Amino acid sequence: MSQNLVPVQQEWKRYGSGNAIAIQQAQIGHTLRVSNEDTIKQALRYSMLLVGLRGNNLPTEEEKFVLTNFVKSNFGNNTCEEIKLAFEMAVAGKLQVDTKCYENFSCEYFGRIMNAYLDYSREEIKNLPKPIELMKEKPSDQELKKQAIDTANEYAKQIKFCEQNDKKFTFIAGGLSILFDYLEQFKIPTISREEKIELWNKYSNIQDVEERKLHCKTQGYIKFINSLVTFDCFIDQDGNIKPNEI
Repeated sequence: MSQNLVPVQQEWKRYGSGNAIAIQQAQIGHTLRVSNEDTIKQALRYSMLLVGLRGNNLPTEEEKFVLTNFVKSNFGNNTCEEIKLAFEMAVAGKLQVDTKCYENFSCEYFGRIMNAYLDYSREEIKNLPKPIELMKEKPSDQELKKQAIDTANEYAKQIKFCEQNDKKFTFIAGGLSILFDYLEQFKIPTISREEKIELWNKYSNIQDVEERKLHCKTQGYIKFINSLVTFDCFIDQDGNIKPNEI
């Protein structure tokens, strides 16, 4: 006896749009916190060209340095590909944000675009399966050490440049404590034990222990970078402090 078999209609779960998949793919890779400085600058330049910035309106080297450190400090868990995607989406009108930079690609402007992208991306990918963690590139200790050394040397270089050109240099506080941790982790001489104790006592008014540690590391990093400038030194790739050649 035969039976009429009625096909069962399967309900497919909609995981996300093409935008959601693009966002998730852009999230795979080195985060900005440990990315090569040149790679970040390339992503920023791409974004500047997308919004129509040209010629004399492009940031100076000093402004690029401040912008790059702002990006690493405040969006360190994102990737260079996300920067590009954020500005592509903004220019295409997919984000609820004004893309006009008024010939000034400032930290505030970058933050505005990225925050609009982050709000949008959270909603877009919330139904997507989590990416496999093994797909994420993890920087080696050698890469982290090089980044920590290069960043410290670049900070010292920029401070010296500002001093020579009667300009004011301002550290962007976010992320400095992590840079200090990396220098300590790789046995690169920073500040003395006595100086660490002095900083700890100086900020005894901060009741929260973790917050106090964070503040002391940040100030310790600033103190160390300024000492490189004062004594006209740099860190070589082996982690040794050496005088700059005259």
